[in-house]
Amino acid sequence: MAGRTIIDIQDVFSIEGSGEVAVVILKGGVLRLGMKAILNGKEAEVVSIESGGKVLDSFSTIGGKAGVLLRGVNKSDITLGGIIFT
Repeated sequence: MAGRTIIDIQDVFSIEGSGEVAVVILKGGVLRLGMKAILNGKEAEVVSIESGGKVLDSFSTIGGKAGVLLRGVNKSDITLGGIIFT
């Protein structure tokens, strides 16, 4: 799994006018702005990362929680569980 970012999606909610936010736990790698993954056949892009009340460009705390704003998907496209970004 070298070079891959693995997250576990714990919760999902919508922010009107912004998009879908996934509450995630980082299991491996580094989560960065602009990263993409396929969720239920749709491409999702990371457009914002927040953790500990701070907006971040990247998140690398293994086992840490972050809120991730995703573009390109609807709430119904996001399922709880593991996702791999490449």
